This record gives sequence, structure tokens and C-alpha cells, in this order.
Amino acid sequence: MIFKGFFTLAIASALGLAVLGNLAEDETEDNDDNEVTVTLDEVPAAVKAAILNATEGATIAEIEKETENGQEVFEVEAVVRDVEFELSFDAKGNLLEFEIEDEGDDEDGNDDEDGEEDDADDDADDADDDAEDSDAEDDEASIPLSDVPPKARTAILAYAGDAEIAEVEVEEEGGVKLYEAEWIVEGAEHEVVVSADGELVAQEEEIPLSAAPVAVQRAVKLAFPAGLAPSVDRMTIVVYEIEAEMGDKEKEILVISTGQRVEIELDDDDDDDEGEDEDE
Repeated sequence: MIFKGFFTLAIASALGLAVLGNLAEDETEDNDDNEVTVTLDEVPAAVKAAILNATEGATIAEIEKETENGQEVFEVEAVVRDVEFELSFDAKGNLLEFEIEDEGDDEDGNDDEDGEEDDADDDADDADDDAEDSDAEDDEASIPLSDVPPKARTAILAYAGDAEIAEVEVEEEGGVKLYEAEWIVEGAEHEVVVSADGELVAQEEEIPLSAAPVAVQRAVKLAFPAGLAPSVDRMTIVVYEIEAEMGDKEKEILVISTGQRVEIELDDDDDDDEGEDEDE
């Protein structure tokens, strides 16, 4: 289903980040005494290949090696378009964790003083996310195609072509209703999400791994054991990037087809983080 986790995917796609493999759900505690900074040439060949593949188009800021539960783990900090993100790999090059840095973190060491408060905030955010996921499932409802607004129905039929619509669901996201339709062509599942006005929000198509770009096939080989046949879905998410100069600042917003913003940035080399927060 495209609905679940849609806005997270929209942000990641807009930033040009590749999220590869299975992301670890369990978090481990940092052990600064166990961390050693290494260069890209000092990591195992499989790890180096995985890092270069996952950070293509980004700048690698730092690589650290540490031992967790008797296993070597390589943590990578990278930057793309002023956004910092971290990745963790095991010694075989399998991606263990992917995380986008919180722009609200201080750069002057205040993180340590606010650690307990941040942990409490994270717990509260996790609880809110669980509640939102539960609410989202309750908000999803199957409806007949005839109940879909005319413009949305016309768009769905145009994307499906001669295929028979298998199911249509409606869900409300941020006060906006989205319509998701599913159909099958030659055994492959297809899905599309449109707004009530018929604007394309997202599209998904099941494809064989052999039809994916070579870089994607290489990432799959690095992330999954040999012999597995993972399913591959090609997703298109429509995001509009709007930029404008505002005095000595540059404001950038990312907007999906429903008019909802998925990210807001204010870049100002002269201001610190607190100044940017106030401007926002």
C-alpha cells in the first residue's frame, strides 16, 4: 500500500536519498570509548562498496568503526543538500540503520545537557506515531469506483487503461482526501494515488528485479542474502520544489500535489540555528 509511510518516502525522495535493504528496528546505545575513526579505504571491501552505493551524490563527513555485541559496525555520517544523515553497516556491507539528523539539534554541545529531555520527547513522538498509524488504518476505507469524485475517477481510469480496477480506498491525510486504486497487469500489481481533483500524488508498479537499474540490483545483492527473491516496487512520488530569495535568506518548500508541505528549509549562512528557528 502506498498510503503507509507515504510522507516519509516523499521527503526521502525529494532529498535524493536511497533507503536500501531492511532498516533495523532496534536501537543500540552509543559507546564512545569503543569508536574509532577510519577512512573509506580502511573498511572491508563489501562495506566500502555499500557505503559508496548508498551515499552516491552525497559528501561523506566521517566513518567510525565500533564493536556491538561482538560484531563490527561501521557508522557513516554524510551530507546531501545541507541535510545530514547517518547509516550503519555490518562487516558484510548489510545496511543496519538509516537516520536523518534532526535539524533542531544544537551544534555547541547542548545535546548532552538536553539528552534526557530529548529521550522523553522521542518516546512521546513514538507514541504519537503509533497512535497515528492506528488512526490511519481506521481512516482507510474501501469504496466503489462510482463513489470516487469525477476528476479522481477519470484520472484513475486513465492510469489503469484497459485493466480492471481491483480495489479503491479513500484515506484522509491532513484534512485532504486521497484515493488509491489497485489493478493487475500480467500478474504485476499497480497502484496509483490521486487527489480529489485528479492530480497524481504517487504511483507504484511491481517490477522484476532484472528490470530495475543496475545500481538498484547491486544494492539488493548487498542488502539481502543470496538465493532470496525480494519483491521490487517502482514508486513515483510527485513533489514540487519551490525556491525564492527573501532578503539575505533563501526559502525552499517542498509541496505535494494536494498542496501539503513535506519539508521547509531556511538557509542563512550568517544566522545560527536559533535564529533560523525564530524565522520559521
